[in-house]
Amino acid sequence: SSSSESKGHDARALLKLLGGRDNVLDLVAVPGRLLLKLARPDLVDDKALASLGIRGVARAGRDGLHVLVAGPVDNTAGPLRALL
Repeated sequence: SSSSESKGHDARALLKLLGGRDNVLDLVAVPGRLLLKLARPDLVDDKALASLGIRGVARAGRDGLHVLVAGPVDNTAGPLRALL
């Protein structure tokens, strides 16, 4: 059986909540989280990210965002990277 956790998060919905393709300047996948560099961190909708099953969001400096994902990080990072 395939759960949403094994498939990763919905990359299109995730990108929209991160402010769109033009807002994501850099994406690095590390175990359990995505490290993002954003043009405008204020465009990110933290509450709506939680509704996608994102486990948490942490701000890092002026333009950084850490997104804690459920399941293998590559299942979310790969599809998201393909949209950038």
